[in-house]
Amino acid sequence: VLIYNGQLDIIVGAPLTERYLQVLQWSGQKDYLAVKKEVWKTEGSSEVAGYIRHVSNFWQVL
Repeated sequence: VLIYNGQLDIIVGAPLTERYLQVLQWSGQKDYLAVKKEVWKTEGSSEVAGYIRHVSNFWQVL
């Protein structure tokens, strides 16, 4: 499962998605809440491209 949010998305903003994922009840919720976001950089670059968080087969990308 992949949930992708654009940081500047005006329809469903990233904070709204974050909040939803914190209260969504599912089998991996406890593990998801314990995992910290990681900085995502494109290969060969030091520039931040976004942030990722993943647990098992669930990925969140911002």
